[in-house]
Amino acid sequence: MIGTRRAILNNRFNPLSISGLSIWLDAQDSKTISLSGGNVVQWNDKSGKGNHAVQGTGVNQPVLVASGINGKPAIRGFPSGVLSQMTIADSPTLKYSEFTAFVVFAANGFNDAASNPVFGKYEVTGAQREFMSILTPTTHLLGQYLSSNGTSNTLLQTPNAFVVGSAKIGVVGFADAAQNIQIFGEEQRILAGSVVFNGTGAYFLFSRTGSADYFNGWIGEHLFFNRALSGVEIANINNYLSKKWGVV
Repeated sequence: MIGTRRAILNNRFNPLSISGLSIWLDAQDSKTISLSGGNVVQWNDKSGKGNHAVQGTGVNQPVLVASGINGKPAIRGFPSGVLSQMTIADSPTLKYSEFTAFVVFAANGFNDAASNPVFGKYEVTGAQREFMSILTPTTHLLGQYLSSNGTSNTLLQTPNAFVVGSAKIGVVGFADAAQNIQIFGEEQRILAGSVVFNGTGAYFLFSRTGSADYFNGWIGEHLFFNRALSGVEIANINNYLSKKWGVV
């Protein structure tokens, strides 16, 4: 434990030391980003699972901004008034009954049409159990939706508003045993019952397929674990991201 804390303080902590990491996207690692001009064509996954985020259509490609979040490189969605999207193809490592996800982000504005999807694995139609993490436009809150039998449900919305341009670390998790949903430190227990997140659609960043909703802002780093992390593990990832991105 002491060694882990020292590694985090020295910024030598490696998320790969925690099992279950299936997506790791890091905008500070320029070797993982393929560009066409300033547009991001591919953002390579550092988890070793090959879950790379891609976008082949130029108009929908986000851009790399050298000082996007607290003076550090970040990927900007909706850079020119057109929604951006990056997708990760469905794979066996993205099938799970529990998960924990982290995102370093900052919003530049809000989509007045509806919600602002930051990331998730959620199709517009289909009776599958899926999730997405969003910023709602009217309250500026982060919410999480679960689709079961084709019906969308709001699982949790936090009571704290978010300031445009302010960098945040988001934590979203689902634990099958206690079924706790945690978003930015606000935790709520939902009804018990075993579920499997079995959606076959692509994992997305910035906007979801078939929807006009989009996220207008920057993503600096994103990690997805296909299991529920312990409180200590969540704290270790949070400390690592906080030090790396200068987010309190």
